[in-house]
Amino acid sequence: MRVVVFGATGLCGEEIADVFETRHEVIRFKGHRDGDISNLFEIQKKLEPMKPDLIINATGYRHPDNCKKNRDIAVRINTLGPKNLALLAEKMGCDFMQISSDSVFSGDTKWPYSEFDIPDPNNIYGQTKYLAERAIAAVCRHHYIIRVPMLFGFKGKPEENLMFQTWENMKNHVRMDAATDQICNPTYTKDAAECMMKVAESGMYGTYHISNEGLGSRYDLLCEFARIAGLPHDDILTSNSEVKYDKRSTYTAFNAIAFKGTFGVELEEWHTAIRRMYRDYEEYKKNGH
Repeated sequence: MRVVVFGATGLCGEEIADVFETRHEVIRFKGHRDGDISNLFEIQKKLEPMKPDLIINATGYRHPDNCKKNRDIAVRINTLGPKNLALLAEKMGCDFMQISSDSVFSGDTKWPYSEFDIPDPNNIYGQTKYLAERAIAAVCRHHYIIRVPMLFGFKGKPEENLMFQTWENMKNHVRMDAATDQICNPTYTKDAAECMMKVAESGMYGTYHISNEGLGSRYDLLCEFARIAGLPHDDILTSNSEVKYDKRSTYTAFNAIAFKGTFGVELEEWHTAIRRMYRDYEEYKKNGH
């Protein structure tokens, strides 16, 4: 397949591009300078000559507080952009994959969410992601919507990577606040990307939840980052999401009924995956990256 990946410099997008490149031809759109997805005609001129078989959108305006403060920007990037790419995929006769979020659920119900639960976002970020899902389903027949929870990995820009930020802060004894009431399935980007490739190669269109097993909070994840690097985590302080500018989803555990039932895949527990991720990172450095 010829695969075009938008957002290919991000934590998830770079991993997706690297994984798909092991079996497919990949064209990377690395940022706004490569193409503004909110401008349909600009993107159309660039995409049509490429004749892709699959378009993957891993872009996003992700910080919930910024989304509330800059709603127009959030809508353009998180909703209008994906709709434009889905329209072009339909026009060109290729498949489309949207990377969505567990934030389409409020978490207020306190039970694991399957692909068949009705989204009920409680903040602007979640609303823009859910509206994108609805728009994609309305305009593009051959689509995959992949919902992922809080991701960890070592790709993307280091200054925006939560693991590297945690390490830097712990080395310099900079205190970090981390919420204990936002519970989900922390997930390794490489595991998620490999599952996405399996989905994309299948032709089994629809919505899928992809995550590692096991539950954890943002505080749990930051402490695990510190542990695997052999750093003390005394400066990671517990906090509550209620202090945030915009609301947060509080319990978005996944019950991946559709994904597991369709592909027969169950990913390992996230504590195990994070140790494997660290080994992958050490090997990555050895190879000169």
